[in-house]
Amino acid sequence: MKEVLNRLQELIDTLSKGKISNFSRLIEIPDGTVRHWFIRGSTVSSEHIDKICKATGVSADWLLTGEGPMMRKDTTDDSLNHREAEDALGAVIYSRGAEKFSPEFIKIAKREIARLINEKDKK
Repeated sequence: MKEVLNRLQELIDTLSKGKISNFSRLIEIPDGTVRHWFIRGSTVSSEHIDKICKATGVSADWLLTGEGPMMRKDTTDDSLNHREAEDALGAVIYSRGAEKFSPEFIKIAKREIARLINEKDKK
């Protein structure tokens, strides 16, 4: 489990500038739960692994085994429509506190918006 926590810390560093509280909001898992994983060296449940992967686009293979690329090539989230994605990106980039998000997170968010727009235009 230590290796998974090391990779999880790398993901937190990449997407949230090392801030567990920001990462917790992103993945919608309580801050205390995420901190508990690190303090106690706890096992991250499969339910939480799934939530992390869906919220961040990280590859489950990479997170669990360290193999393959960190980020999935296809980060489709059917629950997010075009308008919601635009609103979310605007809130992230233009709201007070946007500096909390790493450039990598902003890059991923922009890529997702472009993908959703292209996907909608094809329909």
